[in-house]
Amino acid sequence: MTEDPREPSRDEAVDVGAREREVLRARRESLERLRAKGVEPFAWGFDPDAHASEIRERHGDLPPETLTEDRVAVAGRVVLARRFGRLVFFTLRDRTGDLQLLCSEDAMEAARAHLLHEAFREQSTLFTG
Repeated sequence: MTEDPREPSRDEAVDVGAREREVLRARRESLERLRAKGVEPFAWGFDPDAHASEIRERHGDLPPETLTEDRVAVAGRVVLARRFGRLVFFTLRDRTGDLQLLCSEDAMEAARAHLLHEAFREQSTLFTG
């Protein structure tokens, strides 16, 4: 009987398991570091006042690089983050869609900018091995 080519070999399955354990260990260490700094990554008390679809509807016709005074609280998952010098672009996804966010480190409090640096350090550790 021949092996199914879509199934990982026994050696590949062992490697995947080891890699998964390493990723989980790194994530747990990251959680411990955040909590030691007083940051709760899984906060229970956040109340969003807008969804991605509402923001897109409200501001969808704005030309590029237009700033508004509108401030909203949105809850979602960061699915992509890219750094360009002191600027960071995030793609935030909630149940209604995606938003691209821009964060300027120059406009952030020093403590928040430091957490942003740590998040990118953690991300590169997880994905470069």
